[in-house]
This record gives sequence, structure tokens and C-alpha cells, in this order.
Amino acid sequence: MRLKVKLQASRENLEKIRLFSEEFIDLLGVDMISGFQIKLATDEICMNAVDHAMEFSGYFEYLVTVTPNTINIQVRDFAGKVFNPMYFLVMSEDQNSLMKAGGRGLKIVTEVADNFVIFTVPGEETVVSFSKKLEVPKLNKNEIKALTEKYFFSLDYTLEI
Repeated sequence: MRLKVKLQASRENLEKIRLFSEEFIDLLGVDMISGFQIKLATDEICMNAVDHAMEFSGYFEYLVTVTPNTINIQVRDFAGKVFNPMYFLVMSEDQNSLMKAGGRGLKIVTEVADNFVIFTVPGEETVVSFSKKLEVPKLNKNEIKALTEKYFFSLDYTLEI
């Protein structure tokens, strides 16, 4: 299953992603701890994308891919904001720096994800992707379609099941 949504960077759309993620994880039947970790990491990378995109392009993209053994979340902002992920990853290791310069979100995502990648093209985009290995007990096409429509009916999205 693959869902890709292009959203305007706004707090309202961030809330849509949060609500969708909550119901989506429940629909998949993911265990409580893994579900919480996925929702937390998704929220962190979406908040950063919205923050970046609000300053520049105004849009970000949310992509979720589910296989029988993995869930992958990818968020792309078209801000082109100069972003050095290594700086923030190093900062996230320094407990004294966590409250000053950022890096808390990256620290959270690296702790809960099985795989974590950041790709940035200065002046164009930043793509943040994480995956979590897990057993996806069920995938009900009709329920996923209905849930997608519920939150993203008026937005530019593609859904492949």
C-alpha cells in the first residue's frame, strides 16, 4: 500500500496528518508501542517540514508505504532551506544543547526508527524518511480508502493498494 499526499504547510494540515496517523495505525492493527513510536516520529518530521515549508514554498509532501513487514514514512518539504542534518544529529547527542539549538526531533526519530535517512538539496528540498520493521496483521482496502478520503478528500493525493 502506498499513499502520497501534497499538503499546504499549515497547522490544520499537520493536525490532519496526526489524526490520520492515529486512525491508520489502529486500522493496521500495529501493537501499541510500535504504533506510538511511528506516530511520534511521524509527528516530529511533519512538524519540521511544515515549519520549513511555511517560510518558503508553502507545501510539503507526506508519503506512507506499507509492506507486510515494514512501514515507511517519508516527508518532503520544498522549502530549500539550508539544513545540515549532521549538525543537528551531533547537537542531539549533547544533553546541554538539546534545549538550545534543536535536534530533539532527530534524536527521537533515530531512537525509534529501524532505518532513518535525510536527503537535502540546498535551495530545493529536504526529504526525511524513516521505517519501522513490524508485522502488519491486516490491510483492509475499503477501510484504508475510506480513511484516506475522510482526511484528504480535498487534497492532491494518490493511493495505491
